[in-house]
Amino acid sequence: MSLQSWFKNGWLRKQEPNCRQIVQSLEASIRDVEASQHSQLPLEWQFSIAYNAILQAATAALSASGYRASRDSPHYRILKSLSHTIGLPNSTVDVLDKYRKKRHESVYEKVGAVSQNEAESIIKLAQEIHELVVEWMKREHKEIAAEFSKKR
Repeated sequence: MSLQSWFKNGWLRKQEPNCRQIVQSLEASIRDVEASQHSQLPLEWQFSIAYNAILQAATAALSASGYRASRDSPHYRILKSLSHTIGLPNSTVDVLDKYRKKRHESVYEKVGAVSQNEAESIIKLAQEIHELVVEWMKREHKEIAAEFSKKR
């Protein structure tokens, strides 16, 4: 399926890319990558902050592509869209979906649900995805990448 197919299914809505908002999402992503690495934070917080970094980067890529998630499963759609925007392998997108479920569990259902290994793994992945999105922006949306570079 493509983003256009998702739009036809009602899973996405079209929106005009807004450079300022996309840059703000990229800034939030790198801020959260950095914040998630504070070892004095509880593992659940590190995990959630890294998850948010990934979500912000994915939102930036989806927005630059001219879409936003509909109200039906927005986190799922935003993360899954990375395979269509930046070409993230499906195997990595599957890992992101596991992390989405883990974040839900740790926030809403079970204290202590996140292991040290899981926290370290998502933090590393958040940094990688942020970098991949920025590199994709440099290739596909040069004006957005240039604005983001000015802020860094």
